[in-house]
Amino acid sequence: MKRILLSFVFLLTILFAFSGPGVFAQGRESGGKDREVPPILRGQEGIIDDLANAYCESSASPEIYVNPTNLPAPEDYDYVVWELYYYDGGGNEVYRNDLLNPIGSAPNNGVELDIPEISAEGLFNSFLVIEYSFRRGLGTFGGDFDYTIVRKDPEQFALNIDNSAVCLGEAATLTLESSEVGYLYYLYRDGVQQNTVGRNGTGNPISFIESSLPVGSYSYYVVAHVDDDDVDCETQMNGTPGLSVYPNPSASPDYRPSSGTAGDPICQGLPFELFDSAPETSGYVYNWTGPGLGSGVTGHTITVSDPTVLETPGDYDYQLEIVDTNNPTNCNATASVTVTIDEEPVIDNISNNGPLCVDGTLDLSVTVSGGTTPYSYSWSGPDGFTSTDQNPTVTNVTIANAGDYEVEVTDANGCISVTETTTVVINENPTIDDISSNSPVCEGGTLNLSVTAIGGS
Repeated sequence: MKRILLSFVFLLTILFAFSGPGVFAQGRESGGKDREVPPILRGQEGIIDDLANAYCESSASPEIYVNPTNLPAPEDYDYVVWELYYYDGGGNEVYRNDLLNPIGSAPNNGVELDIPEISAEGLFNSFLVIEYSFRRGLGTFGGDFDYTIVRKDPEQFALNIDNSAVCLGEAATLTLESSEVGYLYYLYRDGVQQNTVGRNGTGNPISFIESSLPVGSYSYYVVAHVDDDDVDCETQMNGTPGLSVYPNPSASPDYRPSSGTAGDPICQGLPFELFDSAPETSGYVYNWTGPGLGSGVTGHTITVSDPTVLETPGDYDYQLEIVDTNNPTNCNATASVTVTIDEEPVIDNISNNGPLCVDGTLDLSVTVSGGTTPYSYSWSGPDGFTSTDQNPTVTNVTIANAGDYEVEVTDANGCISVTETTTVVINENPTIDDISSNSPVCEGGTLNLSVTAIGGS
């Protein structure tokens, strides 16, 4: 028994000499590594400067060394011992030192965190605890731990657009064919992020609506980010669809009499024209609809001549649609115009006081109905006669004043009546050609007088 005890004391002395007192005083669990609180609850420790709080699947494998300020004196240890573990679903530690690839040389040797292997095994979102201690002889002492996490890069999904060409004021919908929970999705237009708050992935498609864009061409893509403040793992989705926004034409329908200009009244019985007030544009199709037009009436300027419209005073609504065939969307614009057909004045009666004798006074008269008062009158007749009176007179008429007198009536809207005519008959006065008697005669005799007249009737 004494021999056994002496042997044990000798072995203890040898270990103490080579390893120092710290090996037995601290062991693997000591050296400040408080294992009573699971690292998953403590947050990234910031103990190992080379170890980031989190990594992406596509991140380069980091090289990890003990902070120089945490190293013992070189003569106090042989090399650094590294270990990695994570917690399984039951809260048990699962050691995976094979995920640490040795690098560097003793005494301050390091490790490389094998992110490709971690990703290949799908160990995403697991808290990977990396701890170190210092080897001296047959034992270890001191050390500490830190931990990190590897996030899966977002999966790529296709981005599509429902309509690559729209008209000004129309919307287009971009749809990401699917999404992942735990990731945020951002739409970029011409390289500029559009949504300041990421769209949360749900496992379903995500739609982005683009509207109220000015005329122009745009390019889109979507970038997904992991929802983690410690690391920004991002992936640009497949597809960069383009969108073209085309201008709409402007429709400005107007009307005019066929023999007049815009703004002139449209009078009963007279054809009128419909036209777009802007100059005719190549590639534009002008479609008209309205009373008296039938179907399929096109043209920058058209004429309405249907008597059922022209002969019936009132308001008529016409629509103009302009289709721009210069772009693939056939952008269009529609506007309407109301044409008012004014009732024309009607001459009910025109008369004169003839027949007259030379040197007599001619009285002309006219009565009017319809149209819009006040009326204006325009008389014309023989020997250069004109008048604007309703009932003009001509004094001291001569044979030259005989003939047809015409009158035309214009109402307040400028509508003109049908011209009516009255015929004036003027007779010459008779002339005594010869006058004679049988004088002288005796008292009690008979006096005979005779006269011969010419002219007159």
